[in-house]
Amino acid sequence: MTYEFKKEGAKIIDFFKSEILPFRGNKANPSLIENLLIDYWNQKIPLKQLGAISAPSFTELVVEVWDKNAVNPIISALQKENYSVNISGRKIFIKLPSLTEERRQELIYKIKKIGEDFRKRLRVLRDEFNKKIDDQFKNKIIAEDEKFKLKKDIQEKTEELNKEIENILSQKIEEIKQ
Repeated sequence: MTYEFKKEGAKIIDFFKSEILPFRGNKANPSLIENLLIDYWNQKIPLKQLGAISAPSFTELVVEVWDKNAVNPIISALQKENYSVNISGRKIFIKLPSLTEERRQELIYKIKKIGEDFRKRLRVLRDEFNKKIDDQFKNKIIAEDEKFKLKKDIQEKTEELNKEIENILSQKIEEIKQ
């Protein structure tokens, strides 16, 4: 039972990491634009499927487009998102502005909210497992001692996962503040 909880908790942590990855500090990160949907041949395709994205400097991203017909749709989508772009053949250079203090505070607020949402998910997961434990006890599958031990183990793992979320959050906040 605790193994299943750890496995589900790890999935929540991984998803949390992927959710806050696009939030940037003063470093350009390809994850900022890789999932931007491009209208290409009447389909919405993520940018990462149309070209290689790199971050050669702290304030610049470069998209090396694989198909020259995709250059204009990519530029249109980037400009709709208010990115400053320059073109050189099949390479698109995206200049990222430095963050203002107001924007930094806004980003910190958003990632803290995301962190709280994931803490809620953990609590819901813990409650689901506690209910399963209670049901097993009620159906005499496990003894009372085992019930309390499992609940204690799940509570400890929940606290560990909450600390992990807090550590990830504080690292991301530090990155944004730089």
